Amino acid sequence: MGKRSSECSSKVEGPSEVEDPCETDGLSEVEGPEGTSEVEGPSEVKGPSEVEGPSEVKGPSEVEGLSKVKGPSEVDGPSDEVKGPSEVKGPSEVEGPSEVKGPSEVEGPSEVKGPSEVDGPSEVKGPSEVKGPSEVEGPSKVKGPSEVECPSEVKGPSEVDGPSEVKGPSEVEGPSEVKGPSEVKGPSEVEGPSEVKGPSEVEGPSEVEGSSEVEGPSEVKGPSEVEGPSEVKGPSEVEGSSEVEGPSEEKGPSEVEGPSEVKGPSEVEGPIMK
Repeated sequence: MGKRSSECSSKVEGPSEVEDPCETDGLSEVEGPEGTSEVEGPSEVKGPSEVEGPSEVKGPSEVEGLSKVKGPSEVDGPSDEVKGPSEVKGPSEVEGPSEVKGPSEVEGPSEVKGPSEVDGPSEVKGPSEVKGPSEVEGPSKVKGPSEVECPSEVKGPSEVDGPSEVKGPSEVEGPSEVKGPSEVKGPSEVEGPSEVKGPSEVEGPSEVEGSSEVEGPSEVKGPSEVEGPSEVKGPSEVEGSSEVEGPSEEKGPSEVEGPSEVKGPSEVEGPIMK
């Protein structure tokens, strides 16, 4: 990332700054716990890359091999494409469209301001914030608070271990598990089995096409439709029309303020208020 090279490796051990387009076809490594690297033009790396200090990229960047970043990273350019496994250990910020085609792992706080697409398994260990449309096509795991402010689509198993907030339409096509408080402000659709362990709130229309389980207090403000078996263990409140087409079980007080329809066996163990 710090020197031009056609077929050989490059190594930089101190602060580096590049203002022109750069291309590296071999192994590139940047070292120095107190060193920084800055790239202000288009960059392309075809080979394994490793960065151990703070890094900043101001321009389009493309990485086609294994990439590893150990330190704060910031990307200001309109495009950031990674074709290969990527690992980031430190705070990261991306302000343009990003695309990752391969497994990715992030261990520090991350912020994405722009459309993002991930085609392989992803794991985030730290607070995450996404301000742009996002699409994930492989298994995803988030261990920390997460916030999404634009449309999101997940095609694969998903797991969230901390509080989550979604402000925009969301669609999940595989099994999902949420362990922590969750809030959804926008239409939501879930096509596989779902499990929620913690307080949940939904403010837009919701549709669930597989089995669902909720273990904490839940609140739904908008029409809801459930097409598979459902189980609710905690107080629930529904303020719009609701329809359930499979067996349902509710263990806790429930309140329904709109029309409701149940097509299947149901069991309620707490008080019901309409």
